[in-house]
Amino acid sequence: RLAKCIRPQTEQLSEAREAERLRRASPGLMADEHAVFPLAAFLCVGAPGAPPPQQPYEITVFEYLDGCHSVGDLVRMFERTHPTGCLQSTSSCTSHRNSGTCE
Repeated sequence: RLAKCIRPQTEQLSEAREAERLRRASPGLMADEHAVFPLAAFLCVGAPGAPPPQQPYEITVFEYLDGCHSVGDLVRMFERTHPTGCLQSTSSCTSHRNSGTCE
């Protein structure tokens, strides 16, 4: 399993809450072989009597798929091979280096 722990900036950016909303709205999504959907989602709250944090931490649990990358990882890989501005001439992608675009 793969667990992801984050502290969202606002309640509207909560992956755990959005996963639960989608789980209720589209129960078949969990069984879709083309979608990576959390197996579980948790909100972490403080101990009784402790002041509550502005926004609680949340944990989402996914099936671990060997060789998969997050969208963030893919964007960073693309940005490393497709620099812009004065670094465009150093791109490892010939099309991007020559014209600024590629397919």
